[in-house]
Amino acid sequence: MHPVVKYYNTIRGSFPKIAFSFAYGSAVFKQQGKPLGDMLDFILAVDDPVNWHEQNLQRNCTHYSFLRHSGARGVAAVQRWAGQVYYNTRVQMNGKLIKYGVVSTHDLCQDLQHWNTLYISGRLHKPVLILEPAPPPVISAAMSANLSMAVRTSLLMLPEMFTREELYIVIAGLSYQGDFRMIVGEDKNKVRNIVSPHVEHFNRLYHQPLNADYLSIRDHCITQDKSIQSTIHHLTQLPSTIQANLLHYAGLSSFTEEHIRNLAEDSSLSEHVHKSVKRVVARSSVTQSLKGIATAGISKSILYSSKKLQKMLTSILR
Repeated sequence: MHPVVKYYNTIRGSFPKIAFSFAYGSAVFKQQGKPLGDMLDFILAVDDPVNWHEQNLQRNCTHYSFLRHSGARGVAAVQRWAGQVYYNTRVQMNGKLIKYGVVSTHDLCQDLQHWNTLYISGRLHKPVLILEPAPPPVISAAMSANLSMAVRTSLLMLPEMFTREELYIVIAGLSYQGDFRMIVGEDKNKVRNIVSPHVEHFNRLYHQPLNADYLSIRDHCITQDKSIQSTIHHLTQLPSTIQANLLHYAGLSSFTEEHIRNLAEDSSLSEHVHKSVKRVVARSSVTQSLKGIATAGISKSILYSSKKLQKMLTSILR
């Protein structure tokens, strides 16, 4: 049994009912050139956030910042802002430091299917440790769709030939495009450090989405079909938020058959896709970070930010 799973099983009973959960981050998947992180990160999906926070405030009131005084409805309202996740951070439980984010199952599925914020869906583009209980069928289906859309989006930004690792770096980088924290506060080599040590994890995660007739895979090399018809097919399968942004950047009014073909033939399509993803991330990352100051409290936010800045400086000076 994975040690994080073993640890999670010791704390799961301290929380109200959880529909689905996973662990992620550098304390679970070691990044290249770095020690394991000192804080375990969890996402907890719950069916009724107001009811869940009401119970959790009774059980674990000290996990919350001053926002606990707004009650469960106030906390749940804050949760809906930006990335639609409410984080309690730097919490001591059973001898370990943890951070856990609470998201509603409805908002989770919406982000997985439409990339409204790319906040949780972006985390699930990368390997994570799925915890008990297993995801309900509706979440499992949305997770599969999310991976498939990540591949299609990335293919539109890649040349005809590339390696598996190059593909995974583009996929893993989707949720960092436009994230202001990559300018101030994050390791500049973060995406490559996530992918390089865990190519086999990515291989397993993307085995099904890469088993497609528009791809030819030989060892570590991939060749994609760059025909207009294949490009059109990718465009029709993208998340609705990215499709809407593509129309904006291409100066088109609707996603009609004619406009889709115009996009597919546009020499700037790769740039339009990049900007479309960046627009989603930029909008959610700033507001989620501002929200984090309130949900964590000032002292925890300063401590957390200082550690992020230290990582950034280390990567620059290396």
